[in-house]
Amino acid sequence: MLVINKLLKPNTIEEALRLLKDNKKAHILGGGAFLRLSSDLQIHAAIDLYGLGIDKIEENDNEFIIGAMTTLRDLEVHKALNPLFSKSVENIVGVQLRNIATIGGTIFPKYAFSDLITALLVLDTKLIFEGKEDISLEAYLLEKKSDKCILKSIIIKKEKIKTSFKTIKNSVSDYAILNAAVSVCHGKYKVAVGARPSVSSLAYEAMTYLEMNELTEETIEVASDIAMNELTFGNNRLGSDHYRKDMCKVLVKRALMEVMSC
Repeated sequence: MLVINKLLKPNTIEEALRLLKDNKKAHILGGGAFLRLSSDLQIHAAIDLYGLGIDKIEENDNEFIIGAMTTLRDLEVHKALNPLFSKSVENIVGVQLRNIATIGGTIFPKYAFSDLITALLVLDTKLIFEGKEDISLEAYLLEKKSDKCILKSIIIKKEKIKTSFKTIKNSVSDYAILNAAVSVCHGKYKVAVGARPSVSSLAYEAMTYLEMNELTEETIEVASDIAMNELTFGNNRLGSDHYRKDMCKVLVKRALMEVMSC
């Protein structure tokens, strides 16, 4: 049963951080869609980030600035961001959930099942925190432990980029058994695979190979093999490590083929 003993509503992000540091058992309410992922959850103090003005999407000539409380539905319907994210968010349960779940609430806890994190990882994505230095999404996912801080916004650099996102699920709205994303910008490739079932990771060896070779059906086959063999996979109720490994090659190959045909 979910129990919240005390609800705190700060007026500024700075106040929210002070409350977080002063209350050792405090939790941030960053959307609340996944609070029940933990059974028998009792929250001593919940810090509500609604009303702090970090739920907007802004853009300039060089980048998109996405507030951490921006919902997945906002990403889905934003005309400029839709080409980057639609395939990674459009089948997350239903519109009702996507109107609740936030981009910050998905990224900060590093949810392994996240389709969105995989899609973001192949872009030039930077995270802006209160109480912590700004950091790339790639570096953040590799961190073992973070100090008490609050994610304020996500910055995505505008680039002439080709992207592809692929996923395999038991049903359209289920969690992904595996997901993969590919991007190419100025001849530099990024390949990310998530729901392994651990958090999304870049396939560095495959990326290096792609940068050194022209993209053809033959090099795509080799790169897909490299990605499949360099990454690690695990077991859960959705699939086995062996199945995920085989599907990694399939999804990476399909994503690279789509990028090549763009």
